[in-house]
Amino acid sequence: IASKLTAAFAKATGIEIEFAVQLLKDHEWNIDLALKATYDAKEHVESIVTTKQDSKGEYFKILSWNTDTADSDEVEINDLIEQQTETMIEILLREKPDIIFLQQVGTIALTLIITSLSSLYDDESIQIGINKLSNFH
Repeated sequence: IASKLTAAFAKATGIEIEFAVQLLKDHEWNIDLALKATYDAKEHVESIVTTKQDSKGEYFKILSWNTDTADSDEVEINDLIEQQTETMIEILLREKPDIIFLQQVGTIALTLIITSLSSLYDDESIQIGINKLSNFH
């Protein structure tokens, strides 16, 4: 039944089967909710396309990266973090994104990144947010 429902949903909405399955699962197989989500997404995409056409070729580049460079008490791990961060910096310098979102950045990596990218970004544009998550048991 699920495969027939998915195929019919995909055909009716003009989306890929894999996306249809995910949408239906996300909405607990409620067709009305999945349809609403599909059309809301299509309207959003149309809005983006319209904005893109109106912008006359002006784009900005966003880069998001889960760095996984949390500080460690072990020297070997910190050396690996430093090497990983240097590679990341090379990519950031090459790509020159307008906006960079970094997650799980330790102090060693953060210091290297800010120091290395200071030539591309002014101090006012650098914003550091720290989110602490609680452990739930």
